Amino acid sequence: MRIFTLVLFAALLAGRLPAADIRPLDLSSGANSAFADETADDRRGGWTDQGPDNDLRMIRPGTVEVDSLAFDIIDPAKNGGRGALVLSGKNRKFTGSAASLALPENEAGAVNLLHASAWTPKAGEPLGSIVAEYADGSSERIPVRARTDCGNWWNPSAGGNAVVGWSAENPESLGGLYASSFALKKTGPVSLRF
Repeated sequence: MRIFTLVLFAALLAGRLPAADIRPLDLSSGANSAFADETADDRRGGWTDQGPDNDLRMIRPGTVEVDSLAFDIIDPAKNGGRGALVLSGKNRKFTGSAASLALPENEAGAVNLLHASAWTPKAGEPLGSIVAEYADGSSERIPVRARTDCGNWWNPSAGGNAVVGWSAENPESLGGLYASSFALKKTGPVSLRF
């Protein structure tokens, strides 16, 4: 029985060259969850819906820098209380299981995410996917693999394509977020589906 949640905090579009323009994406319109959760298991969410001792209220709005990347954390106070895009797995449904994000015009050759998962399956198992859609009607599906591309937010540890980019303690555990980069086969996607 697979129970997991994939949480997206911020995304960047990047060119294929190291010196290329990196553009933060505004996820505020897609954010559907608060960082703080006042009541555990009320199916209204707030982080992973595990209550005030086990949420991410310790994250602060602003910029999180990971190597040469800078992710913008949404200020929930300016976004109807919502700061993260939370996608629920089939056995823990307090949010939707998919989301789409329209993109501004770009020449991106990669998508970089600041994200985490909960109830994470074994290494290499699928957490979900990113679908990049292009103006010509084509698309590509990029798998997001457990503990390789994204890890559990509890007691974070790096994986092959997942660098621990931020961490802090709550009353129950050390929590963290991962920075991951996903190369695109083409440039200039018009939308992303998670």
